[in-house]
Amino acid sequence: MGKGNDQGRRPWIRVSLHEEPARKKTKQKREAPLSVRLTKAEREELIRLADRAGLSMNAFVKAQVFGKSPPRSARRVSADGQTMARLLAACAVIGDSLSQLEGDESLSPEGLASVAAIRAKFDLLRATVFDAFGRTP
Repeated sequence: MGKGNDQGRRPWIRVSLHEEPARKKTKQKREAPLSVRLTKAEREELIRLADRAGLSMNAFVKAQVFGKSPPRSARRVSADGQTMARLLAACAVIGDSLSQLEGDESLSPEGLASVAAIRAKFDLLRATVFDAFGRTP
């Protein structure tokens, strides 16, 4: 295999482990990085788990290896957080549309009854979404 041919090789990531955190004022020489070879499936799983935790891969691996929580809060919203934001935004749009229909005086009594039934199901769905993400409406 030549340098340009990656077929048959396993994808890998590089994880650097340091004995002490790097400091801005001192010029300490860093330790050599630690490389871990992963299959494509293993790497995708690592990325998925790190995203779910809202951490970079490096912070996630260090937290798992050393059993400590990261030194600061997650810098990015986890995939679950992004999903929650989209679901809650969709709930808001649907709720606004239902409110407009409920105020529509041109609807027949049957139409209003249908909108009321839809509202009841929507309110249950909305409460379930909030509950699933540990939030209150």
